[in-house]
Amino acid sequence: MAGANVSAVKYHFGDKASFYVAVVRYALECGAARYPFEKAANPSLSPVEQLQTYIEVLLQRLLDKGRPAWHGKLMVRELAEPSHGFDVIVENLARSLFQGLNVIVRRILGPKAHEDQVELCVHSIIGQCTFYRHARHLLIRLHEDGYVAQDDIEKLRNHIVAFSMHALQAMATDLESA
Repeated sequence: MAGANVSAVKYHFGDKASFYVAVVRYALECGAARYPFEKAANPSLSPVEQLQTYIEVLLQRLLDKGRPAWHGKLMVRELAEPSHGFDVIVENLARSLFQGLNVIVRRILGPKAHEDQVELCVHSIIGQCTFYRHARHLLIRLHEDGYVAQDDIEKLRNHIVAFSMHALQAMATDLESA
């Protein structure tokens, strides 16, 4: 615990696990303050604009550099290897993150979409975003010429939105004609 007085940690948090949960909560608060998902819920935005905003905020949280980057790193680590902080992430971030994107995808697919279809689309969109965090080092090695602009959030956002919208619009058309 980086020079912290173990007795102070025990006094304030009870044990290391509780201390870690407090760190996770703090990371969530920092991420929410810096990159709020609420921007994507703006009802004056079209569904496509909401999707663009949502994806941009998620990519910013995942790919931010410097001191704020630890928020995204902590979240990714918890997803890969759940610990005491995992339930905090599920209840304080993941559930609302998925529900917010679910509303946007539902607006794009229309009322005929089955909930399973909507959820799978939500998972696919989030998967595209998290891929760039999980595979960051691999992509840098594979594309040393800068082919994948890892730091270009706008480029990644535009690609993920275009790719997702193509699929979502095709699905919406299929649902309407069924």
